[in-house]
Amino acid sequence: PLVALVFGTMYLYHAREFIELLLAQPLGRRSLFAGLYGGLALALGGGFLVGVGLPLLWHGGEGLARPLATLLAAGLLETLIFLGIACVVATGVEDRSCGLGLAVLIWLVATLLFDGLLLFVVARFGDYPIEPAVLVLTVLNPVDLARVLLLLVFDAAALMGYTGAVFARFFGGTAGVVVAVGALLAWVALPAVWGLRRFVRKDF
Repeated sequence: PLVALVFGTMYLYHAREFIELLLAQPLGRRSLFAGLYGGLALALGGGFLVGVGLPLLWHGGEGLARPLATLLAAGLLETLIFLGIACVVATGVEDRSCGLGLAVLIWLVATLLFDGLLLFVVARFGDYPIEPAVLVLTVLNPVDLARVLLLLVFDAAALMGYTGAVFARFFGGTAGVVVAVGALLAWVALPAVWGLRRFVRKDF
């Protein structure tokens, strides 16, 4: 997430003049955005798959084919999600320093502060039936969704934690995986569509 978010944001800021040059040509904005997003997704996603996949293949792990495939798929989805968020940030914030700072802040919230908020909610309202609220909060964070998905596939009950246990309890193993994957796919689509809308309307 951090690499996709920071690199995507920095690239789009540094490519601003190049984007303006291309927009002066008879080229549609949707096609240009698709090319930018697709090129970044191919480079970052391919780098992740090669960097993580090759060592796993080298060291074996034949009995863990399904969990390892899930790990690669979850990492690829996280890359696409945070690349879409980078597009939203870079097209919505004019100042580069503020945009980069906002990107890092989003990463901190998604990976660290959100878990603290979740722990506070569980500790503060643990005497109440808060499982539905925890499910909603988990769906609102793609990083937690990927963690839950991996734990469900690995069937690591001892490491599952509260959110993973709630997922497994409400949906079961297979249904929980389907819900988590569906939510991650929605997370891939929403920032990309939002970034496209901003890009189409932006006055470069």
